[in-house]
Amino acid sequence: HYLPHERVARLLGAGLVDHAPFTGSVEGGQAVERAAAGSLTSLTLELGGKDAAYVRADADLDAAITGLVDGALFNSGQSCCGVERVYVAQWLFRRFVDGYVAAAEA
Repeated sequence: HYLPHERVARLLGAGLVDHAPFTGSVEGGQAVERAAAGSLTSLTLELGGKDAAYVRADADLDAAITGLVDGALFNSGQSCCGVERVYVAQWLFRRFVDGYVAAAEA
């Protein structure tokens, strides 16, 4: 069911909710935090990230590829923890892409 933002804010502010998880923008999370202020409602805020991964120059490339393919595909978009972008040390880039493509195709 959909609740307008104003009703959510009233519920949070009134202390009628024990815990409120929120996934969305940083601005949305700030609004949730303001609404819950002083109510003792606990919050879990997952805000605005794009789930980036970094492959450093000293990385175990095979392990990085295996882990990142799994991280990108395991949940099939059904949760908020899928890897959406990868930054790779320049000298590893071509090997990483080739290995990633092969692992994803498998």
